[in-house]
Amino acid sequence: MRPLLLPWPRGASEPGAPAAASSAVALPEAPAPAAPFPAGLLAAFLLSVLLLVLWGVRQLRTARRRTREAEVANQGLLDEVADHHRTMEQLTRHASELERTLNSMRTEARIVFSLLNSIGDGVVVTDPDGKTLLFNPEAERLLGQWGGDTSSGGWPASFGLYRVDAVTPFPPEEVPFVRALRGEEVDHVEMFIRLPNAGEGCWVNAGAKPLRDAKGAIQGAVMVLRDVTEYKRAERMKDEFVSVVSHELRTPLTAIKGALGLILGGVTGELPAQTRAMLDVANRNSDRLMALINDILDIQKIETGRMVFRREPVDLKRVVEQAIEANGAYARGFGVGIALAGSVDGARALGDADRLGQVLANLLSNAVKFSPPGGQVEVDLSRTAGGVRVSVTDHGPGIPESFRPRVFQKFAQADASDTRQKGGTGLGLSISKAIVERMGGRIGFESVPNERTTFYFELPVEDRA
Repeated sequence: MRPLLLPWPRGASEPGAPAAASSAVALPEAPAPAAPFPAGLLAAFLLSVLLLVLWGVRQLRTARRRTREAEVANQGLLDEVADHHRTMEQLTRHASELERTLNSMRTEARIVFSLLNSIGDGVVVTDPDGKTLLFNPEAERLLGQWGGDTSSGGWPASFGLYRVDAVTPFPPEEVPFVRALRGEEVDHVEMFIRLPNAGEGCWVNAGAKPLRDAKGAIQGAVMVLRDVTEYKRAERMKDEFVSVVSHELRTPLTAIKGALGLILGGVTGELPAQTRAMLDVANRNSDRLMALINDILDIQKIETGRMVFRREPVDLKRVVEQAIEANGAYARGFGVGIALAGSVDGARALGDADRLGQVLANLLSNAVKFSPPGGQVEVDLSRTAGGVRVSVTDHGPGIPESFRPRVFQKFAQADASDTRQKGGTGLGLSISKAIVERMGGRIGFESVPNERTTFYFELPVEDRA
């Protein structure tokens, strides 16, 4: 072992030794150093370690990033699952509500179909093109077959539809549901149905209305058919009875009236004043009775289609002037005058001059009866966009609002006591309406209480082409 010499501290001298001397301590001998490590290999090793560390750091960062991305993706998936769950819950609720609604609709549909099947009227529902969607059993009974394949224009031929006279084919454009598809609301249209393989046929009273959506667009039509065959048969028996009775009354009444006329004319000699007065009363009442019988016979002829109408050019001014002249004496008896207030030369229409005179006589007599003493009835003849209008105006009390819908009904009277006082049967306006409409015209009125009432009728002008 080689001794290790350690220096003594500077400035100190070892006791008993010279100052320049150094002490020596014996230490174990160190082993000999190993051979040196190559520098290049060490650098390569360290670089490898560094790269490995860097790669590990990158992998760690990548793993952390992917972990965060996975967490975000998983959270989105969880949110989506939660959204789907909420959506499924909502769909389940909606499905339950829809099922309840459908059950309610099924119940309502069963009720509606039960009503339609049990109702005594025929019900027909069509789409906007006139194709039949619904026929209840009563409609099928009346019409004889299901109408699903029948076009709207083919109804009269397919189902044997006729006018009330049971002879004139019903025009296709006037079938109630066809009119409803044009936007009209149709009431009280009478038709006769004669099925091809059936016997007598039947009469129906029909009405129809358009079916509209929330915006008002027409989505179809519904038509209701009511069987009035028994009513028509009873009415026919009544008409026949009235006709027979009226004819039987007319014969003796004509003789009574003729005899009264002869007596009042002095054929039997001079009459005492009191006797003449009584005979005048009898003669006037025989005139009223004859007028009543004639009105009843006329309305019966019109309703059964037996009244004959001529269609020929008519000079309306001449007809009006003749009517004013013919009713002048009657008006003077009430202290009322009749004047032609306005006229149009050359106004001609196709019609029956005698029947038009009958219409004017009814309108003039009504106007005279309800005019105040000293009043004036005005007759006016004027042109309209589609024809000629004849108006008769009085300045009486007017027509009550409540009575106006019934003005043209048979035996309709605004005030029975007043009508008895004025005279009249309540048939004149109904007859006038039927005559004008049979000539292709229309009749109406306008009334202002305590001021005036105007009845008018319009006729199409003669086509000179």
